[in-house]
Amino acid sequence: MSRIPTLTINAPAIAVLSDATRVSFTLDTPEGPFELFYHIRGSSVTADTTAAVAAALLPAMRRGWAIQTEEPVSARVRAAIPDIEDIIHAWDSSYKKIPLNLLNNSYMTSTCDGRRTGVFFSGGMDSFYTFLKNKDRVDALIFVLGFDIALNNHHLKQKVTTAIRQAAEQFNLPLIEVETNLRDFSDRYTHWSLSHGAALASVALLLGSEMHKIYIPASDSYADLVPCGSHPLLDPLWSTEALQIIHDGCEANRVQKAAIIAQNDVALQTLRVCWKNPDSTYNCGRCEKCLRTMVNLYAVGVLDRCTTFAVQLEPWRIVWMRVGDDTSIAAYWKENLAAVKQRGSSPVLEAAIQAATRKAGPVRRLFRSARAKYRNAVS
Repeated sequence: MSRIPTLTINAPAIAVLSDATRVSFTLDTPEGPFELFYHIRGSSVTADTTAAVAAALLPAMRRGWAIQTEEPVSARVRAAIPDIEDIIHAWDSSYKKIPLNLLNNSYMTSTCDGRRTGVFFSGGMDSFYTFLKNKDRVDALIFVLGFDIALNNHHLKQKVTTAIRQAAEQFNLPLIEVETNLRDFSDRYTHWSLSHGAALASVALLLGSEMHKIYIPASDSYADLVPCGSHPLLDPLWSTEALQIIHDGCEANRVQKAAIIAQNDVALQTLRVCWKNPDSTYNCGRCEKCLRTMVNLYAVGVLDRCTTFAVQLEPWRIVWMRVGDDTSIAAYWKENLAAVKQRGSSPVLEAAIQAATRKAGPVRRLFRSARAKYRNAVS
C-alpha cells in the first residue's frame, strides 16, 4: 500500500521588525516548500502552529495530503478537525478527508490572560454591521491585507489602509493590521470561497495571547445560507481553549445591514465593497457587488450620503449583469427588488432588477434602445 503524500508544518519562526512582528511557518509540501508569513502590527502574537494547520487544511484536503507536525496544536481544534473535514467534504467531495498527525502527540491546552474582543474589519457591509451591532463589546478592529487586496497592489493598499485607520481613529479603537501571503499558497489548490473562513481563523489563532473572543462577520443570512468557507457551522470549530471565534450577523440580510449602516456617518464615508478595483479604485460602482450595495443603500435612503463610490447608480448596468443564472447572487437581488418596491420611488430601477433576475429579453431591449434616457434615472 502506497504511503499517503504528506505536508509537514515546521516550527514557527518569530522576528521583531521595525513596525511589526513577523511569524512564519515553513510548509514542506509534496510539491516543494512554501514559507507562510504573517506581519502583525498593534498586537502581541501567539506563535501557535494551530494557525498553520488552519491555513494548510483545505489545500491539503484538495490535494489528498496528510498533515503532520512535531509542534503542539490546540487539543480542542484537533478534536474538531474531523467535523470540519466532514462539512467541507459534504459540500465538495473533491476535498478528501485526511489525517492530522501530531508526531510528538503534543497538544496546547493552556488558557491565556487575553481579555480583549476583536472583530475582523474590512470596511465592508458585513464587517460594519457586525461592528456596529457589537460596538459596546469590541476592543479592537482587525484588518487583513493579502486576502481581498493583493500585497503587491501598493496604491490600493495605501488607499484602503488610510481609510480603515481613519475609521478606527474615529471610533476611538485600536487597529490590528495583518499582512499575509496565505493566498499565494491556498489559491494554488483551493477556491477562496471555500478557504477564506479557515484563512481568517489562521489570523485569529495568532492573536490568542490578547484576544478571548473574535467575531467573523457573516456574509449570508440564515434564509440564504449556502456552502461557504466562512459559515456558522464552520467558524466556531476553530475556537481554542482560550479563544472563542464567533460567526456573527446571520440574522440580517443585506438591506437590513444597510439600514444599520445608514445611521453611521463613518460607515458611509468608509464603506468598501469592491472586489475588482479596476485602476485601484476604492469602489468602482460598476461591478455586481458595487451595484448591489448601491441599491442596498438606495433602498434605505442613504445612497446620496455615501461618498465612496466612483460613479452614480446607473440602472442599465444592472440589466446587463444577468444575475438570474447565479442562485446565491440572485437571492441578494430579490431582496433588493422587494426593498426598492417597498420604497416605491423608482420604477426604472425596479424594471432593471427584474430584467437582471428574470432574464427578461424584452425589458433588456427596452433599456438598450433607451440607454441614455435611463443612464441616471435613479432619484
